[in-house]
Amino acid sequence: MRRQPFFGITVVHCERGALRQSPDGVYVYDANGRRELAAGEGSKRGAGELLELADALAEGREPFLDAAWGRATLEVCVAIIESSAAKREVELKYQHPAKVLAAW
Repeated sequence: MRRQPFFGITVVHCERGALRQSPDGVYVYDANGRRELAAGEGSKRGAGELLELADALAEGREPFLDAAWGRATLEVCVAIIESSAAKREVELKYQHPAKVLAAW
């Protein structure tokens, strides 16, 4: 039984290897071959975002993931569906650079 949702293949190419989701975590492909890093038990989609919000509230600071981030993320999700249905590119209007962690 899979512990995490599957929305299609995502591959991330890095300087020394590549990452791809697995049914239970992430496959790491590097000079040593392939290994799997398992997702923690009980990990839930969106849990990291909620923990970051809780930390921001507890520390009295603005959250890294703000309303503009949420709107931009939702826009991408809706555009993927619209683009697939219409078989064309969809222009994005609400995207913006992410906050720089070092300055944040």
